[in-house]
Order: sequence, then C-alpha cells, then structure tokens
Amino acid sequence: MLLVTHDIDEAVFLSDEVYVLTNRPTRVAEKIEINLPRPRGEQIFSTPEFAAYKSKLITMLNQPSVL
Repeated sequence: MLLVTHDIDEAVFLSDEVYVLTNRPTRVAEKIEINLPRPRGEQIFSTPEFAAYKSKLITMLNQPSVL
C-alpha cells in the first residue's frame, strides 16, 4: 500500500519504509526503513527509536535540496 502524507508521526507509525521526495522535479531523496516492532500501539510514540526516526526525517526535510 502507498500512503502519501505530510505528517511525520503518521509516516513513522504506519510505515515500514518512508520515502522522502525532493521538490520539483520530484525525485526520491532518501528511503528510510522503519524497523519498529509490530503491532504498534500508542506507546511507540514515546520511545527513543521513534524519536530518532522523527528527528532524522525533520532534519532531512529542512535541507534545501529537499525543499
């Protein structure tokens, strides 16, 4: 299934892989594999692993090459 979202928490929570895209022309800037245990409940949001994925994605999205 392909899910397109702008919500980083949603992307990390629901995905096994997250693709970060560049602005025009749209290209894949990075593919990040999400290795969090399944099933995922609300408690996953407070783990250091979740925070690390979220931080990595925020950093990537703030790079000029992605914007």
